[in-house]
Amino acid sequence: MDSYFNQLIRNAELCGQILSKCRAKADLSRREMSEKIGFSESTIKAWESGDGSPTLSVMLEWFDVTGCNMFRSLLNFLWPDTFAGLSANSSDAQLRKALLQYINETAGEIEVQRLYHIMFRGTSQEWNCLLELYCAYAHLTLLKRHHVVEMIHMAYDICKANHNATPLPFADPEHVLVQGAISAAKKSILNNNSGYMVGFYNLPVTYVTATVLRESRISSNVSQKYMAKALNKSERTIQNWEKDIQPTVLELNTWFRILGKNMWFYLRNALDPFEPVSLSDATASLRKELTEHFNAASSGELLMTAYLMFGEYGSYWNAVLEMMVEYVSLPFDMRALVARTIVSGYEADIHAETLQCRNYILPQMEHLEQYVNALTERAKTKQ
Repeated sequence: MDSYFNQLIRNAELCGQILSKCRAKADLSRREMSEKIGFSESTIKAWESGDGSPTLSVMLEWFDVTGCNMFRSLLNFLWPDTFAGLSANSSDAQLRKALLQYINETAGEIEVQRLYHIMFRGTSQEWNCLLELYCAYAHLTLLKRHHVVEMIHMAYDICKANHNATPLPFADPEHVLVQGAISAAKKSILNNNSGYMVGFYNLPVTYVTATVLRESRISSNVSQKYMAKALNKSERTIQNWEKDIQPTVLELNTWFRILGKNMWFYLRNALDPFEPVSLSDATASLRKELTEHFNAASSGELLMTAYLMFGEYGSYWNAVLEMMVEYVSLPFDMRALVARTIVSGYEADIHAETLQCRNYILPQMEHLEQYVNALTERAKTKQ
């Protein structure tokens, strides 16, 4: 029992540290944060001190205001030993451990298919070029990133309508993640935020939370009465949680610990319903090949991949992955145009000293230019 309460305390402290770190990164005082999210300074101080936690909707708003990636923060919260200290200064061993754990224990079935296709559909050199290109994209200021996302989305739709694209069976036909990126980018631009997050903004968060709680409990064949007793709550409270009243993030985490379920899968599934809420043997061979690849990957590849997957600012990794899938499905002339847009924006931001995440790995302009030129030449031969 003592270890159980110690774990609760550690979770509360870790949640508080995550909130505090994001606020500090955004250079916001507690008073400013109070004004932005509508809670008192004393409440914000309590949350950051580990004395309670906000609800999921308030936590989403917190990350929205600070421009931080909620999904990286969730990784930090759920698997702190692997992800919490991960940065551009991490060793190859730390980066490799995080990438392999993510691929084998955290990435969804469709996510693995997307990553596998992009990595192994051509040569490894093409994959490394894509990594550099999308690292450059992630460094762009928000307005330029927004233009790139819209260009990819529009070009893919036009090419598909003209039967010039190569749609993939695991690419989302409704562009859920890409549309979410566009919507979140517009919102962040209007709010002058430093980054944008693809989260649950297209759904009422109370609906998402209620669905996640109810489906996880039913799939575990557990009654509301059992959950009430395990959480030391009334049955009415459990019923309300599964209807329209949100528990705190710490209560949400405890719910999944009791059920022995992975909270990450259920929350992600609420965002992307195409992804299953558990792992299966269907992609075991793909995960194995990805594991073998990253076991032998260079320092640069590890760092760039980890930056895109686990970056604290910018798009949710699955949205970046979806954009990459749509990008490589485009004919060479459209791919060259998108690549040139990214490179031009990146070069402009370098000169203007407005790069989004200047403390992280910076792609080399020479490599990016070579990639654009190679695409342009290939486009000419395909005319």
